[in-house]
Amino acid sequence: GDVTAPGTIYISNQDTSGTWTGDASPNDAVTVDVGQVVQSQNNIIRGIARFRESLIVAFDDVIAFGVLGTYVEDVHTPDFTDCVFQYGTVSHRSMINLGNDLLMNDPIGVPSIARAQFTGQLQPDRVSQLIDPEIQRAILALTVGATSDRVFSVFDQREGRYMLFVPNASTYAATTET
Repeated sequence: GDVTAPGTIYISNQDTSGTWTGDASPNDAVTVDVGQVVQSQNNIIRGIARFRESLIVAFDDVIAFGVLGTYVEDVHTPDFTDCVFQYGTVSHRSMINLGNDLLMNDPIGVPSIARAQFTGQLQPDRVSQLIDPEIQRAILALTVGATSDRVFSVFDQREGRYMLFVPNASTYAATTET
């Protein structure tokens, strides 16, 4: 949300509330420009979610897995070196954490992040092959602002369905369906 640093995340001090970088000690709050670490095309964060012990920072075309709580000589040093390219999100509102899976919407379709059964590593998969052409057509017709503000998803626990809602126009006045 920082217009001057759109790829930066702000992590507050551990065990306190509202203590940020620059505040008085004791303070281990940090800022990390994840956009510079992952080298995304536009370096603008589109969504952030917690998945298991990782902090997921999603851009249009890259997902960065962050590990918090790593200290080097008493300095909090989050690690965002693990990335997956060609997967991302268009809107924070499309990200749904299901416990064992994290679903989101990107310009191509619906990627899923899941933990591999034997290695425990996080792996991406694209679960929307059948509807990818329709998702791409709908997303490409919208402005970037409309996708980040108006695309959202809901998970129906009873039916086990991830439902993605994409408006058919960029403005509220021109929208006739979602």
